[in-house]
Amino acid sequence: MNFVVVKNAQDTDPSNAVRHLSWDQMREMERSGLVAMGSHTYDSHHYVPTDLLGHRRPALVARIYDPSLGRQETEDEYEMRVGYDLWLSRRLLEENLQARVTALAFPYGAYNPTVLRLARDAGYRYLFTIESGVNRLGRNGRNAALVRRLSVGDSCVTVSELNKRITNALSPARLPWGRFRGLRP
Repeated sequence: MNFVVVKNAQDTDPSNAVRHLSWDQMREMERSGLVAMGSHTYDSHHYVPTDLLGHRRPALVARIYDPSLGRQETEDEYEMRVGYDLWLSRRLLEENLQARVTALAFPYGAYNPTVLRLARDAGYRYLFTIESGVNRLGRNGRNAALVRRLSVGDSCVTVSELNKRITNALSPARLPWGRFRGLRP
């Protein structure tokens, strides 16, 4: 699964120093059958100011402070901005790739109850976090599942270290049936 910040795919300026996948490249990857595309929002993969002191938080979970207005977004403005961003990302991915998009990866792993609701409302079923752990059967929330992961993307992760991480994540004490003294379903 490859998660796309869709605004970057819309950028056709050849002088842009940061290269991103084009729509043609994404279509080719999907045609291979080896890669599916998901959303990483339309344009919420950055930090925003949250107050006059300059504190910053991920855009998806923060009400933006606008110094020209001297205030933060209202809750309604925040929900409209985030809801539109999630909807637009999914719509553009589906239009350009002719594929159903049901997965969203939260930028910086940041989410809150409002974002969960807005993501479900926008049609996402699988919500990828950066929370470590094993995914269990069942759903977390109304119609969407929070997906945990085992981080193995570090360049220093050896096969032995990967095996340790998987073994640790699957240890009986961490699994729901671990409390039954070694019994497994």
